[in-house]
Amino acid sequence: MFYPNYEVDLCGHATLASAHIFWKAGYLQKNKEARFYTKSGILTAKQDGDWIELNLLSEAPGSSA
Repeated sequence: MFYPNYEVDLCGHATLASAHIFWKAGYLQKNKEARFYTKSGILTAKQDGDWIELNLLSEAPGSSA
């Protein structure tokens, strides 16, 4: 997600909404995975029936954000 002065590392709601629009509007085939190249790394989304499954990044225990 972008703001006027900086980029947020991760915005899950915006990622989920973007993936939904890609499939709904036909920009991406329903059987294809959506890939987002973010400041946090690559995030993926795939359809699972009526649901969208996001593969969000995780940090190792003890790491700081």
